[in-house]
Amino acid sequence: EKGIEMTGLNGYEGWQRVQDPKDSSRWQLTLLSKEQIKRLRANTWENLSFFRGIERVGGTVEDQGSTTLHGVKVHKVAFIHSPDIIFFRYFDEATGRLVLTETEAGGHIREEGEMMVQGVRFPQRLITSSKNSEGHEITVSITFEKITLNETFPESLFAVPALSVN
Repeated sequence: EKGIEMTGLNGYEGWQRVQDPKDSSRWQLTLLSKEQIKRLRANTWENLSFFRGIERVGGTVEDQGSTTLHGVKVHKVAFIHSPDIIFFRYFDEATGRLVLTETEAGGHIREEGEMMVQGVRFPQRLITSSKNSEGHEITVSITFEKITLNETFPESLFAVPALSVN
């Protein structure tokens, strides 16, 4: 309702554009910092790689053993992209289902529901919670209406948008 947010990642360039939903000529473009790009690359890998191949992007996987989470016996696995970017995944030992993801900064990501697309299982909803700089809890919920696989996009779509000058 407040704005349309678009984030682009093109190798080692990243940007974010926020547009007024009622007036497409009113928008703001922000170039992402090196640290924001590193985190966006890690998030992209986490969301699209299905827990395989982190070594190809310079990361490692560390088995952190069994524990109990919300009354469920889980296995904790750390996906380490760098010392300051780690995703701790908690898998139900009985079913293999992902119960929770926790970041090194204490944020939590839960998945709800499921969508099957061409035989691949995706969550229907992601709920992320973290604390802002004042210590207040921030919760963001993303509900997927449609997921497509192996769609081809022109590279220009990911490039930093040109600034038009009148």
